[in-house]
Amino acid sequence: MDLYFDQNGQPIKIVDNKFRYYEGAAGDNQLKTNRSSGAYIFRPNEQRTYPYGHVVESILYVDDDYHLYIKNLIQILDRLYD
Repeated sequence: MDLYFDQNGQPIKIVDNKFRYYEGAAGDNQLKTNRSSGAYIFRPNEQRTYPYGHVVESILYVDDDYHLYIKNLIQILDRLYD
């Protein structure tokens, strides 16, 4: 994430925030080498990542909370501390 700050050190703008994802491995769990991804263990299908999206809306609140919305599936709250 890229942030811009004013001369007083207060955040004023979120410039960019990108997300990428891995595709999970499909397997039948019959052999250890052919295990699929599950709830507690993620096994990527390959090392390549795929772009998901960019910030479609960002809101800066007075108390230094940033709410980011990416498409309609991801919502992120970032909080800045002194």
